[in-house]
Amino acid sequence: MTGHMHQPMLRMFGEQFLLNPGSIGLPYGGKRLMPTRAEYALISVTDSDFAIGFHQVYYEPVIFKQRVLGSGMPHAEWYLSKWNV
Repeated sequence: MTGHMHQPMLRMFGEQFLLNPGSIGLPYGGKRLMPTRAEYALISVTDSDFAIGFHQVYYEPVIFKQRVLGSGMPHAEWYLSKWNV
């Protein structure tokens, strides 16, 4: 698995798979980061096979704003100003 790429991916690396399940905090959405979307992967394994499914969950910008403001995060107002929420 990989991290800090902000984008889901599945690639072959030799005879192994390289998987990045996405980003919960700041997934990359084409030309910009998308703080109101979470991405993740589910891996299903059976005795002889496996499957990987990529998923996205969107949530309302007002919820994002409420959570950031209620988190105790330093400079929360400044952070929110970068996302137009």
